[in-house]
Amino acid sequence: MPVSGKKASVETVLLVFLVFFTTSAALFSFIKNSDRVESIIINAKILDEVYDSERIAKFYIADAAENAIFKTYREISGSSQYINPPVKYINNEDPEFSELNSRLDEIFKEKFIDNFKAEFLRYDFSERYLKELQNAVRDNNPEANFDGKSIHIIVEGLEIEKKWDDVEVIYKPEISTSFELGRYGLEGFEDVYNASRECKKRENAEEIESCLEEKLPGFYIDAEEKTRLNRESYFLITLLSKKEFFAGNSFERIKFSFVPA
Repeated sequence: MPVSGKKASVETVLLVFLVFFTTSAALFSFIKNSDRVESIIINAKILDEVYDSERIAKFYIADAAENAIFKTYREISGSSQYINPPVKYINNEDPEFSELNSRLDEIFKEKFIDNFKAEFLRYDFSERYLKELQNAVRDNNPEANFDGKSIHIIVEGLEIEKKWDDVEVIYKPEISTSFELGRYGLEGFEDVYNASRECKKRENAEEIESCLEEKLPGFYIDAEEKTRLNRESYFLITLLSKKEFFAGNSFERIKFSFVPA
């Protein structure tokens, strides 16, 4: 009987020890896993903040680029720079669209960069990373390329820094994006040139307007029959953008005129 009691006591001690060991191991595992989960949550939070900052920067870059596209298109069309120089004027007032400017893509790109910088620098940023991006844009021209129908731009200088306790993230993305003229209701000047050469063959103003409206859906078309000094008739084509663009304090449409050659 005394032997049995001693054996039971040993078994009880072993059972208590095993329970304590299992509980301690489970608690240790929970603490370690909790640290890992907390670390994952903190890292995910930082990454979300980083990507949110990148999205904000992309928004302002896109906004500046869209305004720059409008300004650039308006400047080139309003000054007849889409026409290969020297520009010939009918009756000393109406430009003849004799040929597409061979340097048009380069001219558009250069003007776009200037307008983009001016637009981006007008923002009054409070965040440090946006101010630094603004300085980078001011000091270094963004890389851009225009192919007649779309403008591609690469902006460098964005540096996003986020900290959380002893975790630090520094992110330096290169912003690369493209903008198609058609997205904003604008037609490439080469498309305008080709359409005008084909549609000028129509017999009257109404047929010319109908032809151009089909080929240049982003514009309202007006074809005005006029007379040269030598009494020969010709048609002055006026294009008015259907889309309105915000220019400073008001909305404006792009309007320009030419005589098909």
